[in-house]
Amino acid sequence: MDKRIFHNVIWDFSEELPETQEELNQEVIAKQIRNFGNSDNWDPTEIIIDQPEVVICYDAIMYSKDDKYINEEIIKFELLPHWEEAGSDRPEFYSTIHATLKADNNQNFPALELLYKLHELFLNKGTPAKLYLDGLEKNEKPKNKYDYFVHIDFD
Repeated sequence: MDKRIFHNVIWDFSEELPETQEELNQEVIAKQIRNFGNSDNWDPTEIIIDQPEVVICYDAIMYSKDDKYINEEIIKFELLPHWEEAGSDRPEFYSTIHATLKADNNQNFPALELLYKLHELFLNKGTPAKLYLDGLEKNEKPKNKYDYFVHIDFD
């Protein structure tokens, strides 16, 4: 069994977050149809993570430690050496973040809820032009203090 979830779901975190989960669902369906010809690989009600709380690890560009949310812990925060040459008007930091997410029903995470909450994490982070979801991989190493790692493809 593949340990990566959402691997065949097309989503771009650099787009604006829809106001509601239902609007997000309609956009996800449209992207699946545009890219695959159907939306068979997307079931918004499928239980993706069957636990009430999950720690997600992801990498992002941050401009300040103040950009973290209350449910996040910054694990790594390193100044990018060439931020000025890249045209940024403020220092950029490569960051590894652990975010604790809680299920709305206090039991588990359906696909739509999890994708919505993942997108919220990227709202205040610096991103390249496109930031595509490439799945979540279950952590198999007990020394790492997270449950899943978010894989991202940059464009």
